[in-house]
Amino acid sequence: MAEVEAQQSRMTPGHALPARPAIDYTTVGGTLGAFTLIVLAMAASGSVGAFADLPAFLIVIGGTFLVTSVSYTTPEILNAQRVMLRAVLYKQEFHKVPFIGRALRVMGMIAVERQNRAKAVESLRAAAARVN
Repeated sequence: MAEVEAQQSRMTPGHALPARPAIDYTTVGGTLGAFTLIVLAMAASGSVGAFADLPAFLIVIGGTFLVTSVSYTTPEILNAQRVMLRAVLYKQEFHKVPFIGRALRVMGMIAVERQNRAKAVESLRAAAARVN
């Protein structure tokens, strides 16, 4: 509010308002992407009642990512992604799932052994160390 009053006090009759900041294309892309995902999800499901599988995933996960891009610049989003990928934890039971377990290990994710408290705490400390 004080900023607006300061701008108005500097204005004299016949002068235009100060120029707005340039548009952030990440905001536009995030908004359009979110709406595109909603439309694609509806088209893929055939009905609104079928939003329990892939379409629901597109809206919740993809939409959350794209709507987040409305509030942050592209470098901020990419930096946040790098931090998240370094600290992702998963249950060690996923090692039994052929493709998923291998992919998680290759990406360098940290497995948490939930049956052993000491090892679970060790995994959390390792994740915290990666983020810092």
